[in-house]
Amino acid sequence: MKIDAVIKKECLYVAAGEGIFCLLQLAFCLIFRLFSLPILFSTLLSGFLAVLNFFLMALTVQKAVSYTDSEAQKRLLKLSQSLRLLFLALLLLLFAFLFKLKGGVVALLLPLFSPRITVMIRTLLLKKEDGGK
Repeated sequence: MKIDAVIKKECLYVAAGEGIFCLLQLAFCLIFRLFSLPILFSTLLSGFLAVLNFFLMALTVQKAVSYTDSEAQKRLLKLSQSLRLLFLALLLLLFAFLFKLKGGVVALLLPLFSPRITVMIRTLLLKKEDGGK
């Protein structure tokens, strides 16, 4: 399956937003003297996983759109969401266990929310450019 140009473009926006949010998180940790190597690794891993999750979701949507049966589309999307969530949870738990993250769990979880925030900000900016339509 060929990756659609729109998916590549949106994933780049999400990756850029994720990078900004991760840098802000690390800056916060530096300012308040919370920074450590596990915080750095957890932020980077979680940021990578968040972008990967968005990319896999976009690929699933691209594939689902090609189906003619709406029930098959729904099943594919639900299965994909469940598997991606399970995959993320297992990797994050494994990482937290391996590195014995105590306070770093927050640093591990926060980057997972930034793709949604990035998409919301991008949507608002696009609406402003279109004149609020």
